[in-house]
Amino acid sequence: MASSREYIELIDKFIELTQHNKISWEREIPAPNSNLLATGNKINLVYSTEYKTHYIRAYKEAYKHFTDENDFCWGYRLVLEFVDQSGNSLWRFPEINNIAELLNAIKYKDANVDNLLKEILD
Repeated sequence: MASSREYIELIDKFIELTQHNKISWEREIPAPNSNLLATGNKINLVYSTEYKTHYIRAYKEAYKHFTDENDFCWGYRLVLEFVDQSGNSLWRFPEINNIAELLNAIKYKDANVDNLLKEILD
């Protein structure tokens, strides 16, 4: 099993590859009947990519954190995982802080912020 440091380095590499357009991510809205939403958790957008022979998926998941039998508040977790070609989860990375940085880099590219800045400022 890899160490936390190795996971951090790998995710940092994904960030770098994303920022330099060496990995492109596709945005998807999970279907209501998908296995991602079967738990009742909320997932608005899912980003997926294929890197070499691996399928990778990243998303923010909101879940109910129960404080009593009927009382809950919404919590969230950031998920980075390997999936198969059908989108079934194979393995989930531990919750590491730089997953947030990766999702931010992915969303920045998805929103095409660089082009907007160039159009407005040039």
